[in-house]
Amino acid sequence: MRDLEDFLTLVLPFAVAAPEPLIYRCLRDAATDFCQRTKLWRCTDTIITNGADPEPISVPADAVLYEIASCAIDGHPLDPITLPELAKKRPDWRTRHVGCECARWYVAPERGTIQAVPRTGGTLLVEFVSKPAATALTLPDFLLEEYGQTIADGAAGALLIMPNQTFANPQLGAALTQRFQAKLDALSNAGVRGQQAGRTRTRGRYL
Repeated sequence: MRDLEDFLTLVLPFAVAAPEPLIYRCLRDAATDFCQRTKLWRCTDTIITNGADPEPISVPADAVLYEIASCAIDGHPLDPITLPELAKKRPDWRTRHVGCECARWYVAPERGTIQAVPRTGGTLLVEFVSKPAATALTLPDFLLEEYGQTIADGAAGALLIMPNQTFANPQLGAALTQRFQAKLDALSNAGVRGQQAGRTRTRGRYL
């Protein structure tokens, strides 16, 4: 992981007079937008479950879970399902005896949790997308090494269009914001999803 401070040299040329706390906030916001749009911060977690209750998903430090990409139990892929859909298909899913059927779906009963349905014990392999936490002070190495200038463009653009600031430069800020959004569009449209061919690890791997 890299400190937010490591991104400063990429932002300061555009807004040298901006206060650091404000720069950090804009960097965090730009990194969050980047992760939500591109879904490049991919992680996995391996969970041993008895099937009775939802299991918490382990995420990297300074991160929160954005969305679950896939889930398998003992090597068998499960399909996603929402709670309203599950209530229609299996209204007794919360009380039916564990292990009476093979699991077919996965559901997130609470934010940051996962459960196989019908309830089944086994080993869950969960792949998910992370994003920075609201108070994050660090970001994954790859965000700086591969996309540092893109995130700096987003942060600097947001800084420069702020009203009533001595460092404001709306014209440059708009140009940087446009460049930032264009890069996110390109990455999203290309369907880039990181090093998917790499060996799967466990417990909150970040790329």
